Amino acid sequence: MFKNQNKEINYVDFSSFNNKQHKLLEELIIAKLDLIIDCSKIIPKESFLIKLAAHQKKITKCFVVIISSSIQNKFINNFNFVPTKKEAFDFVYFEQIQRDLG
Repeated sequence: MFKNQNKEINYVDFSSFNNKQHKLLEELIIAKLDLIIDCSKIIPKESFLIKLAAHQKKITKCFVVIISSSIQNKFINNFNFVPTKKEAFDFVYFEQIQRDLG
């Protein structure tokens, strides 16, 4: 249901899942891949991002949120925020390299 950009990264446009958050969580729990969630069109509740971040941490995979800089400071938690899709993929690729190197 979400876009698998390659075999190791899931890219999710949050605007297409806004009303189906529970379904999204179920699918991500099964996938166990690095995750980029694009929140540039619709801003999720922080509690939802906390659940995603906790899951990604549990499976030791990266979690990146695409969101504008002006919105980032509205969140209490400090997620891995980036403003563009390209920066999100660069962030994940860098994290993957670090994991591979140990």
